[in-house]
Amino acid sequence: LDGGLSRLLSTAKDVAALDLELKQQKVIVEQKSVECLAMLQEVQENTTIANARAAEAAQTEIDLQAKSVVIDKEKVEAEGELEKALPVLAQAEEALQCLNKNDITELKSFKNPKDEVLWVAQAVAIMKKRPEVTWASCQSMMGEGSFLDSLVNFDKSSLKDSMMKNIKGLLKNLEKSGVKEPDQLKRMSMAAAGLLKFVVAIVSYYEIAKVVEPKKRAVQEATRSLQKAMKDLKATQAEVKELERRLKELAVQ
Repeated sequence: LDGGLSRLLSTAKDVAALDLELKQQKVIVEQKSVECLAMLQEVQENTTIANARAAEAAQTEIDLQAKSVVIDKEKVEAEGELEKALPVLAQAEEALQCLNKNDITELKSFKNPKDEVLWVAQAVAIMKKRPEVTWASCQSMMGEGSFLDSLVNFDKSSLKDSMMKNIKGLLKNLEKSGVKEPDQLKRMSMAAAGLLKFVVAIVSYYEIAKVVEPKKRAVQEATRSLQKAMKDLKATQAEVKELERRLKELAVQ
């Protein structure tokens, strides 16, 4: 009887220990289940984020490639338009090369120049932003030692619509007086003929540049915008790679 009772007591203890162990294992299992659910949720969330960011990056890359093609096309067009101005600038330079200081000295020595000669000098004075365009002011301008050099190195970016309007008005006066070509002024003054060639060439350049410059600025701005967008794209792609790396780690766990 004592032996049977001992076995029962021992069995009861074993059952109690087993029950305690089961309870402990149940807690561990429940904790693991919570951790697994949390990990599963994290995987799902990261997968959703990664897929969304990857799709965004892919679409952005497509858009940027299309934008790049447009920018390259516009750049080529702008450069093509600008090339049209190069022969015009060459004409302006050639006109000045045909002049010398003696020609200029002779021109500024005129006391009462003909209107055609005065109009040419005034056109140059406007380009050089002289405060006055009287003959006396034009004589002073041409008397400067660096006068011809200042025209050779003329800053064409300083030209404005208001200046061009006044210069074109003077050119119209010349046309009305019968001067259709600069060489027609040679009988009055070699210097005036050369300066008129220069003025006409600069006006032609301005008309081209007025169309081209906004295109160039637009291309430059678009290029800067594209570069920033490409930088943002690289950051997004790096973010996608990091999310994918994190997903792989979670999958291993």
